[in-house]
Amino acid sequence: MSNNMIKEDFEYNVTGIQRVRPSLLDRKFTSPVIEDVIESMKLRMKDKDLAVLFENCWSNTLDSAIAWHGKSNAYPRTFVVPGNIGIMFIRDSTNQMIPYTPFAKHDPKLKDLILGVILMQAEFLASDPYANSFYPPLDSNLPRPENPWSDNDKTTPLPSSSVWQSKWGADNLAFFLKLTYHYWKNTNDTSFLKNANWSQAAELSVKVFTEQRRATMEEFGHEAYKFTRKTRTASETLLLNGIVLHEEQILTSTQDQEILENLDILKNISLETGLISQAVWYNDPKIVSQPWFASANSLFGEAILRLAEEKPHLIFDMKIESTPNFGLSQILLVLAIFFMLAFCYIRCLCCRRRRKPVPEAHPPSVPNEEVSYQQINNIERV
Repeated sequence: MSNNMIKEDFEYNVTGIQRVRPSLLDRKFTSPVIEDVIESMKLRMKDKDLAVLFENCWSNTLDSAIAWHGKSNAYPRTFVVPGNIGIMFIRDSTNQMIPYTPFAKHDPKLKDLILGVILMQAEFLASDPYANSFYPPLDSNLPRPENPWSDNDKTTPLPSSSVWQSKWGADNLAFFLKLTYHYWKNTNDTSFLKNANWSQAAELSVKVFTEQRRATMEEFGHEAYKFTRKTRTASETLLLNGIVLHEEQILTSTQDQEILENLDILKNISLETGLISQAVWYNDPKIVSQPWFASANSLFGEAILRLAEEKPHLIFDMKIESTPNFGLSQILLVLAIFFMLAFCYIRCLCCRRRRKPVPEAHPPSVPNEEVSYQQINNIERV
């Protein structure tokens, strides 16, 4: 592959990858800062194929997924779609916007756009914290897509009129808080704290996390959340009258004894751990071997550890003197290591003697923030 075969305008290249961005007039949102970063990356990347792919992918949300951005009551709201349907998902919209947060401080319009996503999420979750996806707000004048499951899905509590689907997952609330954190971390803007919807969504998040710590049989008959669907496919609904899909989630072996052993382990650990359970995993509930979702709980734990490091006065009693020879950082490190080892031990017990490895879920189709942020920040031209 010789360099003279590559066109410098990046429209085409030797592998046939095309520059597929819409024209400037057809783009939903344009940020000069983001365009500067793209151009800097393209100039510095020696693999022009990869440069075209980066430009297409990293700009896609701003180019095509900002369905509506407006202001009402003096604060912004932004409705972001995943691309294949005119619905906003809490988890997806967070993943779509996080890659832009390091540059928000350099572009007031981009900052306003991201804040609008946070406040849109807050408005939705304030109306229904158990839901994962929502219709466009009425004042956006966007069409409301038909929901093919509306007549077959039965949920408790009854979804609000803004809800597309009410599939509870701890990651929904965790990703709402995650976007808020990244926005604040990169802009130092705390104006969202004055927003009534954000405050209510945050309070409801804590309430729901607390409700979902209860053991399954403790909930039975007193469920905070239930989901059932009229279907002939067992994995499309939840057992135990809509509480959770334990029987499907434990089917990782054909050996009866192994299944019984895993059930016994789960029965014993779930009653005491106080972890946050979830009813539906967004990819495939059959491959989860616990009634709680590890990565969603990890996100919640990560948020607490960040508070301990950066704002300890919010969660610690500052009147209590720390041990002279064993400081706060050492205590947190020991606790983190302990919980990591405990999780790994439990995970190994649940997964032992499986005939087949658990298939990996496909990662979200957004840039890896941990890998790309430092690289991109190094070439900022602002």
